[in-house]
Amino acid sequence: MKQQDIRDKIHLTYLSLVAAQDATTINVRKLAEAAGIARSTFYIYFDNIEQLVIDIENEFLYQFEKLYKQHIRCSFSSSEHFEAMKCIISFFKENYSTFLILCGSQGSNSFIMKLVNTFKLLLVKKLNYLQIKYNEVQLTFAATGFMSVIDFLDTDKTTKEIAQEYCDLFIHLFM
Repeated sequence: MKQQDIRDKIHLTYLSLVAAQDATTINVRKLAEAAGIARSTFYIYFDNIEQLVIDIENEFLYQFEKLYKQHIRCSFSSSEHFEAMKCIISFFKENYSTFLILCGSQGSNSFIMKLVNTFKLLLVKKLNYLQIKYNEVQLTFAATGFMSVIDFLDTDKTTKEIAQEYCDLFIHLFM
């Protein structure tokens, strides 16, 4: 098995265990057993469970960033921006259980803060590229709005409706 496949298997096993039981009850022995690997294999990749969780967080943020960067050069009012928002909303819908697990994984809002900061950095890059002037209040509103959009993921709203609300927020804040 390739190294990335083993790493992915460990990630998925951890996420499935956390979905079924309290994260504090999961240790390396339980995780290795559930993944069908030796504990020593786990330690090749991670020093402990906390490092595994950070790795899962980083992978989630990397995938989010990769999606956002694909459309960083399109204007807020363009159809490409709307499509980008739909892709990002779809990503969160498809990974909603992982998102919830990560939000509660460290007993604090550290993952949410990482997500907000990643979003703000990407937004600043986009605004600078588009030569749009902004201030910290606008960035904070955009990030807060983004987090409130995530609240809609477990409702009956469609991806298109959620993306439209967020695109409207961008246009209102920055145009």
